[in-house]
Amino acid sequence: MDLKLIGGIDMNEIEAVAESEIDTVADLRQIIGVESAAKLIRVCGGSYVYVPKMETITKSRRDKTIYSEFISGISIKNLTRKYSLSENAIRKIIKAERDLRCDKKKKT
Repeated sequence: MDLKLIGGIDMNEIEAVAESEIDTVADLRQIIGVESAAKLIRVCGGSYVYVPKMETITKSRRDKTIYSEFISGISIKNLTRKYSLSENAIRKIIKAERDLRCDKKKKT
């Protein structure tokens, strides 16, 4: 039997996902499309997957930017104005980012 594969998923699996009446599968199809839903089900099916909130992702990016700007010479006072955060919050972010980088260097 010659199954045509799309990204490691065979056509029978794609068709099954496309026709599935299971609510979570229907939600996945609507959000990410049939092929991506089939791939996700293939890789993560039956397990619990943690998906961070967008706020968590954007906050992490913001914190990295704050640290980079601090390292490049922007003062804490200017960072507080730019990001509408307190001086204490900026200092905590800088310390956390510095600690994170130190931990990564220790592991390598």
